[in-house]
Amino acid sequence: MSHDTWYRRRGEGGTLDDAYNDSLLLLEGRLAMANKSLRDFPAMAPVGIKRVNPLIEAKLDYDREALRARVERSLPLLNKDQDRAVASILNAVRLDQGGVFFLDGPGGSGKMFVYSVLLASVRNEGHVVLIVASSGIAALLLQGGRTSLSAFKIPIDVHRDSLSNVNVSSDTAGLIRTAKLIVWDEAPAHQHRHCAKAVDRTFRNVLQQVESPFGGKVIVFGGDFRQCPPVVARGSRLAIVGAALKRSVLWRHVQVLALMENMRLRDDLAS
Repeated sequence: MSHDTWYRRRGEGGTLDDAYNDSLLLLEGRLAMANKSLRDFPAMAPVGIKRVNPLIEAKLDYDREALRARVERSLPLLNKDQDRAVASILNAVRLDQGGVFFLDGPGGSGKMFVYSVLLASVRNEGHVVLIVASSGIAALLLQGGRTSLSAFKIPIDVHRDSLSNVNVSSDTAGLIRTAKLIVWDEAPAHQHRHCAKAVDRTFRNVLQQVESPFGGKVIVFGGDFRQCPPVVARGSRLAIVGAALKRSVLWRHVQVLALMENMRLRDDLAS
């Protein structure tokens, strides 16, 4: 197995020891699915060259002092609805018992501000946050954001039984296992409810928690059902409504956190 791994990566200048460790790491990923580890087999201990998951390293590359300052500066600025949303989500993260939330608010209600407080708080505690958006423009506004299609390997031609193209021993699967919080902005817009279900199915598979929504991870959807609906090619009004996230079987697990106050209007009036 290690010779095969070395053959595939020999153009990168790696040694046979590197390939041996890569092979052991692949086995470690498989064993994790059965709640086992190479530590249970001392004769197969790695030779000392540990491969780092670059996706996880990138998600931990933040200035903790700057994050702490941002949290202290931002918490007093939250209004009542925002404070309740942040407290509920952070409580779920710290209890590590999973949870699915939907941050429901029209434009100007401060969803982006809530995201920034959540990201800074969880990252300040040394955890990994995975943040995505349904559109590229929305993803650019989020620190470390990516599109959901790219981050979760969602197939373009998605259907009710789709599964994301995430191998259980890949770096992406390792990132999913490590993440303490997943934020998905603009979730109701543009994408079919099958996208969320494909991600849910993938998370359950990667985390080996088939009975828990999204494998027991804390996931926060955000958006506004009053804005752009999902895109359904040549779809009728009924088909477009039926494609919405609210029509997904996952919706019964969702706790809705509503943001009612228009912060943008309040700031404009104050100025």
